[in-house]
Amino acid sequence: MAYQVEEPAAKLASSYTVAPLQRIGDSSEITRASLFLASEDASYINGAELAVDGGWTVGHYHTMMPGAPETVGITPEPNDI
Repeated sequence: MAYQVEEPAAKLASSYTVAPLQRIGDSSEITRASLFLASEDASYINGAELAVDGGWTVGHYHTMMPGAPETVGITPEPNDI
């Protein structure tokens, strides 16, 4: 019996289809959040966590929930990442 091995990019892309933003985050998004927390604009923030995770802590989409994207469960092509 032969097992089919998924390409790493395809496997990674398919894991993000159930996340609220349905994409991999960019390093600049982490950088901007860090710079905000280090700036004077965040001077009143104390003891809080800022999750910069594209919605993973919120949870996964379920197709029966209102507002779930139609692409849930569809694996994007590796070039679409």
